[in-house]
Amino acid sequence: MSAKLNKVSIIGNLGKDVVLNKTNTSGKAVCNIRVAVNDSWKDKTTGQKMEKTEWFTVVCWNALAENVAQYTRSGSQVYVEGRLQTGRPYMSKAIGQDGKYVLDVNGANFMVQKTDMEIIATNVQFLDKKPEDTAYAATGQAVAPAAAPVQAAPVAPAPVVAAAPTAPVVVATPEAVSGTFVQPPAGV
Repeated sequence: MSAKLNKVSIIGNLGKDVVLNKTNTSGKAVCNIRVAVNDSWKDKTTGQKMEKTEWFTVVCWNALAENVAQYTRSGSQVYVEGRLQTGRPYMSKAIGQDGKYVLDVNGANFMVQKTDMEIIATNVQFLDKKPEDTAYAATGQAVAPAAAPVQAAPVAPAPVVAAAPTAPVVVATPEAVSGTFVQPPAGV
């Protein structure tokens, strides 16, 4: 038996808002997202900081696709786990070594067939930090925080007096009592 492994993990940001689609034949939910992963390093010869962005196409299916479409937007940071798969072929303009489009004998752009790799997602985690003191609606939009619990005024306990006449008398005042008093629900 031989070992086999096809697993990839990336952390990056969505390039645009997610569009949820349904397949024509079975009606399954599907979405394709583009995730940008930035890499930076220092050039050894010049010492200058260099940056490069790699773009990954990620395909999400069924409930995962619905959740990604509902809870993310352009710029959202995500952690993606999945497997690599050869994507669908497409036609692209050929680019020469000089960085210019290659033209055919008729002066039109020379087209070549390309195939990219896709990540078929098995897990997508949303890494955006939620703003403090806000709740999130189903759309992921911040909504007003829930009302704070009603607090009753602190009640001073009855004074405590020592039994022996030689002991000092200690009286507990509201300032000496720590903690928060919360009004119990009605009917309790």
